[in-house]
Amino acid sequence: MIYSADIQKLEPGNQIRLYELDATRLGATLWRFHGHEHEGDIIWQGQLYSPIQIEVTGLDIRGDGRPATPKLKLANELAGIPRAVSAICLQFKDLAGADFKVIETFKHFLDAANFDGGNPDAADQSRISLWKIEQKTEENFSTVGFELSSPIDMEGQQLPAQQITKLCRWAMRGQYRQEACAYTGTAYFDKKNEPTDNPALDRCGGWWSSCKLRGNTRRFGGSMGASLIAKG
Repeated sequence: MIYSADIQKLEPGNQIRLYELDATRLGATLWRFHGHEHEGDIIWQGQLYSPIQIEVTGLDIRGDGRPATPKLKLANELAGIPRAVSAICLQFKDLAGADFKVIETFKHFLDAANFDGGNPDAADQSRISLWKIEQKTEENFSTVGFELSSPIDMEGQQLPAQQITKLCRWAMRGQYRQEACAYTGTAYFDKKNEPTDNPALDRCGGWWSSCKLRGNTRRFGGSMGASLIAKG
């Protein structure tokens, strides 16, 4: 797919967050969407994710050991149909128990089909969070809100809400040079770990090697022993 000239083109180097709401166990369907409203449809690993007004908060792991309870808020509209989410909630028990997947990656890893000139850096590199819808918390004409919980909270399964990958969680969440990352140096590198004198081109690739170049491996937010996340 090539975007028409009036759609903002995807530029490598920025974070992308994709979502999957899987209610098939409730008899509904699986929806794929993203909240980057100016990007149009996004293709990731051959699947199409459509834009929707969405807000997800509280995904970070709590420092006190208590389980996180993220909040999900969706526009109450699907495929241009007003109050579509309300209708789905009415038919499928407020979607309680549905699976909710958060996929965090970078634009430069997206499928080649997203770019006019292709993308030689396309790769299945991502960080995935798995959650379940605990309950509906609010509903009106324009939005529907839910509380999420991790599978281990709902079912006692030994399944972490945060799957570990080799990519740094701070870089994946756009927190490079922020408190968790803590890098404040003047050595600049682009997303491919190439040195640059231009601070505007300074991008963290999210790899351990990216931290090593900056002398900041102590704050690396990934796992050196982790395998790439399997699709599933």
